[in-house]
Amino acid sequence: MKNSNLAAATRAAASGLRLVAAEKAFQRELLLLAGALLALVLLPSFYTAGMLAVAVLVLAFEAFNTAIERLCDMVQPEFDLRVKAIKDLAAAAIFILVMFYGLLAAGALIRFL
Repeated sequence: MKNSNLAAATRAAASGLRLVAAEKAFQRELLLLAGALLALVLLPSFYTAGMLAVAVLVLAFEAFNTAIERLCDMVQPEFDLRVKAIKDLAAAAIFILVMFYGLLAAGALIRFL
């Protein structure tokens, strides 16, 4: 049975992390996490704590986005407008989170000034 115990589930998750960590988008989004951690240390506030939470969500959504893209490419390797729409929707979810991160960062900056 797949992932029938904690050790197997942990191995599967680690394998998924290795796969998503190879993605350029994931690597760029790690900068959001680093920025949020730095901001939280230097200027602890509701905004910087929110930045950290949103940065983690961005990374999790990037993993989902990568899975969706790979599944779409496997099911329909040829260009298809429906597949494009699915991929665009997944990308939009990440974009929304990144914009919210920006709003929180702006709030932290305003609070700091």
